[in-house]
Amino acid sequence: METLEELYAKLRRLDKVMEAKKKIFDSDYFENKKFENDNGKCPVLEKAKAYVSNWEKMKEKNCG
Repeated sequence: METLEELYAKLRRLDKVMEAKKKIFDSDYFENKKFENDNGKCPVLEKAKAYVSNWEKMKEKNCG
């Protein structure tokens, strides 16, 4: 069984994660982040495109 201190530590970590997600997803940062807006400077974007293009296979294989 976890101690009260361990539970509080878990809650603090969860709060930090939730705050980070809120800052990212509630902002306009991803507004224009689309494959068609790519300038070719991101070397891993082709892997991301392949992943998205094969989403059903990736999901089935639990890849990602």
